[in-house]
Amino acid sequence: MSDFAYAYFNSELDKLDIPSLEGIYEKVQLLLAKKRSVQNGSNINQAEVDRINAVYDKIPQEEQLAAAHSSMRTMWEAVKNDTW
Repeated sequence: MSDFAYAYFNSELDKLDIPSLEGIYEKVQLLLAKKRSVQNGSNINQAEVDRINAVYDKIPQEEQLAAAHSSMRTMWEAVKNDTW
């Protein structure tokens, strides 16, 4: 961005009220997240990740790990008994 464009952009931002600036800020954050995911080569939707995390935050950690422990024990038995 040229110095002139940057100065003009900043002068226009100075004229905005707080709700408008907050709206722009939210849009910039979403754009940054999108660009970072593209740059990192991932297609992770951060909003979807946050939504899923909000659900799992309500489930106790012990309950979440119970399924993993059960699967791990089942897999160990299969390997131990050579029934893989």
